[in-house]
Amino acid sequence: STVFMEPTKMYYIACGEEELAENVEVHGSSVYLAILLSTLAIWCPRLPFLLDSPIAAISFLDALDDSQLQALWREENLGKSYASVPECREPRAQRSIGNHWSNFLFNGRQPWQVANNAVDPCGPPDRREKLKPYIEQFAWYFSVEVIVPRLSQHLLSRDEGCAALQVVFDSLRADGAVAMDEEQTEDVRHWLWDLEAFPARLHLDRATLLLQRSGVLRCGTAAESPVGGPPSGEPA
Repeated sequence: STVFMEPTKMYYIACGEEELAENVEVHGSSVYLAILLSTLAIWCPRLPFLLDSPIAAISFLDALDDSQLQALWREENLGKSYASVPECREPRAQRSIGNHWSNFLFNGRQPWQVANNAVDPCGPPDRREKLKPYIEQFAWYFSVEVIVPRLSQHLLSRDEGCAALQVVFDSLRADGAVAMDEEQTEDVRHWLWDLEAFPARLHLDRATLLLQRSGVLRCGTAAESPVGGPPSGEPA
């Protein structure tokens, strides 16, 4: 919603197209979900209707005010509607998009066709290049630097989650996977957090190791820079 649907709604509201804005959740979402399925093989909780009419989906990066989009895409605004982000409550479009009833980079009369064209190696390479910042922004929310702190806090905030992480931490210590200078720490919470810093700081490498061992993260995941990174300059 944050990456695709909310910016689309902003564009239509900025253009005075309230009816199209209302169709983003109903129809436009199927286009975006189908593209995520074809490009990243991601099944979202909400499934696309692949035989839908691909209306209310547009290439909004070509038109929306950059500063508003960057505000919407800040990490703290993940999952929020554009109307709840102060900078975005009055959307601005720098230009209008031709055929903005249905115009998201790739041709197709139904979402499945749009999605297939997005990964067609024989298709126009410039279209795939224009798709890249959309996909990178979506993927950024799943980077180690964004998702590991959220997962760690979620698990530690619940007694059963904290107890489970303690068991995993004990197994790491038993296997010698914890550095010798860290072995004296028996409480997983104290091991994960630098409590001498203000505010307390999460040891990202330790949290990543713990979540990998617990099976929450794939073992190939490394604590590295995000794929797309937070928006700066051009939206990414």
